[in-house]
Amino acid sequence: MKSRSRFLYNVHVAEVTKNDDSTYTVGTPVFVSGAIKGKVTDNYASEDLYSNNMLEEVINDYTSTEMNFEFNALSPSEQALLFGHINKEGYLIKTAQDESKEVAFGFASERTGGKMELTWYYCGKFSNSEGDEYETKGEKTPTKTKSIKGKFYQRRKPTVIDGKSKNLISTTVSEEALTVTDTNALAALDDWFTAVQEPTFAV
Repeated sequence: MKSRSRFLYNVHVAEVTKNDDSTYTVGTPVFVSGAIKGKVTDNYASEDLYSNNMLEEVINDYTSTEMNFEFNALSPSEQALLFGHINKEGYLIKTAQDESKEVAFGFASERTGGKMELTWYYCGKFSNSEGDEYETKGEKTPTKTKSIKGKFYQRRKPTVIDGKSKNLISTTVSEEALTVTDTNALAALDDWFTAVQEPTFAV
């Protein structure tokens, strides 16, 4: 039975240390606390092909994935990991040379049936362009949150699946869809956030 998504859990970020045609490596995932909500949109460019005055084929090509996530706040170390700022001896330093780091991004979503859906996106960068808001104290005490936007994309190293070379965007395991024969995916659930997960298949 399919169920709806209701809760966001366990947002993790891992720095991509190498991403080229032959190698994809990442660091140890870091838990980013205080996630409130998120939106993930996979974008495709669509082209309609016509012949003999009729629609012959529709081609959909993946372009990128947009991410919008809201947190209660981001610590200096989290900002350094995401945006390339300097976190040194108690100072959070922003410079003109800062460049957002390429990261993998993982999260879990609880379904209404109580099962979990876990996801890793492999390559992307977040922007600090949303800024910070401040407001003086009034009759009511408002609180502010931190929103970040990211753009993710296919990784360069191909993975062979069913004899075909594929460039991975993300991998998801939905606990409610698993059967006893899905042994590799079942095993991955326990280690999902200890390392960025790669799909592995039975021989």
